[in-house]
Amino acid sequence: MTLQNPVKDFVLNEIRRIGLVSNWPSFAEIEEYARNELIPKKTKGYILLYNDGVITDDEIEGALHEAVELQARFDLDLTAIGRRYADHVGSPEVLAYAIMNGLLPEDMIQRINLDHEKDVSEFCEHYYRPGLLEHLRKKLLNPEPLPESDEHYYDPHTACTDCL
Repeated sequence: MTLQNPVKDFVLNEIRRIGLVSNWPSFAEIEEYARNELIPKKTKGYILLYNDGVITDDEIEGALHEAVELQARFDLDLTAIGRRYADHVGSPEVLAYAIMNGLLPEDMIQRINLDHEKDVSEFCEHYYRPGLLEHLRKKLLNPEPLPESDEHYYDPHTACTDCL
């Protein structure tokens, strides 16, 4: 018996609980936190296990899929009760991904509070990013900034003063 499965399970559970907030107050702050706090403690371990073949791309993306669903449900709750507009939640990109992939209840989606978009379809058209899970996996395993611009995956829209 090896320790590979318990370690793998532990790491994947940790990834499932990663907060995916890109809008509070900026994704740059999350990257700074990851570089200074998370990477030395956890991400280096993720990278070692990944490089040793203990965890795979599909397993990491599966765990990230669950993290996306948790973040989207939290963000959906905030907007559905009128506390935040959809583009001002923790991660509008994650919320759009969850809507487009059927991860959220339809009755709650219809209650989303919008400010700039006329309907949920327009919101998703603006914020949905194909390949989001792959991008998040790469960010997790590459603590340095990726060569591609994050602007493709994260809309720089922050809380505008006329929306507060």
